[in-house]
Amino acid sequence: MEKYLVSSSSKPCPNQPTTENEPSPNPSQIEPTVEIIFPESVIDLESQEPLKSPKKEIPETESVKRKAVKKSTVWEHFTKLKVGKNQEPRAACNYCGKSYASDTRRVGTSSMWGHLNNQCPKYPLRVLDKKQKLLSFEATNELSGALKAVIFNQNDCRAALCRMVVIDELPFRFVGGLGFRSFCAVLQSRFVIPSRMTIARDVVHLYNSEMEKLKKELTMNGQRVCLTTDCWTSNQQIPYLCLTVHYIDSDWCLKKRILNFVQISNHKGETIAKLIEDCLHKWGIEKVFTITVDNATANDVAVSILKRRVNGWEGSVLNGEYMHVRCCAHILNLIVSDGLKELHHSISSIRAAVRYIRLSTARVEKLSVCVAKEKIDFKGKLVLDVPTRWNSTYKMLEVALKCQKAFERYEEEDSKYLQYFLEEEGGKKKFGPPSKIDWANASRFVEFLHSFYQATLKFSATKSVTSNCFYLELGEIFNLLKNLALTNDSCFYDAQTVSNFILKVQTLLRTLYAFYSKGEREISPIPKSFTSPNTLQGTLLSAFMKQKEQTTFDESLNEVDRYLADESVNPLTPSFDTLFWWKQNSIKYPVLSLIARDVLAVPISTVASESAFILIKNCGNKTSDEKSSSPNSEPRHSNNLWQDITTARSDFYISPKVTLSSKKSSSTQKRKELEF
Repeated sequence: MEKYLVSSSSKPCPNQPTTENEPSPNPSQIEPTVEIIFPESVIDLESQEPLKSPKKEIPETESVKRKAVKKSTVWEHFTKLKVGKNQEPRAACNYCGKSYASDTRRVGTSSMWGHLNNQCPKYPLRVLDKKQKLLSFEATNELSGALKAVIFNQNDCRAALCRMVVIDELPFRFVGGLGFRSFCAVLQSRFVIPSRMTIARDVVHLYNSEMEKLKKELTMNGQRVCLTTDCWTSNQQIPYLCLTVHYIDSDWCLKKRILNFVQISNHKGETIAKLIEDCLHKWGIEKVFTITVDNATANDVAVSILKRRVNGWEGSVLNGEYMHVRCCAHILNLIVSDGLKELHHSISSIRAAVRYIRLSTARVEKLSVCVAKEKIDFKGKLVLDVPTRWNSTYKMLEVALKCQKAFERYEEEDSKYLQYFLEEEGGKKKFGPPSKIDWANASRFVEFLHSFYQATLKFSATKSVTSNCFYLELGEIFNLLKNLALTNDSCFYDAQTVSNFILKVQTLLRTLYAFYSKGEREISPIPKSFTSPNTLQGTLLSAFMKQKEQTTFDESLNEVDRYLADESVNPLTPSFDTLFWWKQNSIKYPVLSLIARDVLAVPISTVASESAFILIKNCGNKTSDEKSSSPNSEPRHSNNLWQDITTARSDFYISPKVTLSSKKSSSTQKRKELEF
């Protein structure tokens, strides 16, 4: 029996069986049929018995009706609630739990969106009114700042993040850390955290913008600058050069910036001069007042070359006669080093005793017991010096002298103490133990070193004026040496020598005055303190008379004569500030104030440049050759050389290379470098 399905198609049913002898039907002769499909069976047309229906194959091109998908993103923040059959569908907020009608065909999703954007107190992505401001305390270094109105700004937050990376010396990958992103989500969820590549580009942009500001400031109103430079060789025997600029801005604030920190081929004077000249061209600097260097012969050659270059640019003062300044701290170091050679035996004995105590924690504790028994008021620790640094030797002797009696008592209680000095070190017998003569020599030498130590600290200052303290400190050291030589004459120089010095200073001051009076530089603007209404107190007349007293002077006298004849100010006055005094009197002495601005900016030591090398050696980030030992590794310079680039205490402007790769072991991640 042949079985057919009722179909609406004019084609034969695909499930119809055929016999081998039966010819194929003519499609034009087949009448259309109606297809009847039951859920689980089909009906035999003759017997009317249900037959098991074969599975219907659905072509790939035939569309399939699928389950509806929630398209609105509001359902990411709402969850449907289970309700009864006759109850209206509802959905609850995932943050606060408040429920709303959720029949989207009848009420839509407007009510739920309105809840998220206007009512939900815990929704983290709510968009506030862009014009609405919040009261907040201004961020300062002090405990509390001024109250001000603030508003969220994506660009400001991104700029602040860039400064944080620079100031705190953070790697660029820090912004991708899970902890930082979680913190930002709680602090301000609307802030879109940039990637490490974006932060790297922001740092480059920040450097370039600050560089343009500095170039404008260094060349504004014919600004003259003072330079310090020094060279350093790394552990890999690769030499580097650092160039620092010092100047006083229009507000009479002393500033210093590192203009360049580069690798050099050698320490020859011609090479140093060529690099400094290229750097001056890059920054547009033509007027150089002084160059401070140490006493190396190569620096003499470099300064002589640069003097000719600056004279050719017509940017020197008095043809560069006073351009070469030798590092005073380096000169003091040479003097002290000679003194250390004379007392080498005594200092070595005390150094060996300190080293013996510091080799064991038990010995340190035993010495502390001796200190307590001798009733010595000392709670610190022994200091072991670095033989090549006399300031550390001074600190070692200073601390050891406080514990002299404790050392003598320790010698009596520790039997191994004397045996330690009988041992040989490097084929030579050790010095010590320290005798009374050694302690006496150390006591006199510490008194000698104290003045040198204090003078070195003043000479090494980088954020305060140092050119005006050199003569006074030199006189203190001179008197000390004469007193140590058991002379009763405490005068620095005799009367004739003093008169010659005074005449020489007056002559030089008049020569500088004649040079600066040519009008090549603009007179500094009137300080704001003279025009601000806050400085005018009392009646209008009294305020006028007070200002007149500050600005009136005898026009018939020369500026230099008037300055020398005026009543002098005691520099020992508490809180006396030289720069502030010149700022207040710049109207009274318009030309001399220009001279003072250049002279007071002169650094008398190269510590400003040396500090960059110390940063590299002491910080976790090091220069490229010390950071990577393999020949195939790429250079990586530390961010600390130009930290605080936009703050008031910013010191560093250099051209480092920063590797943007965060994983050295990743073979698929390519290292990218940006040259600032």
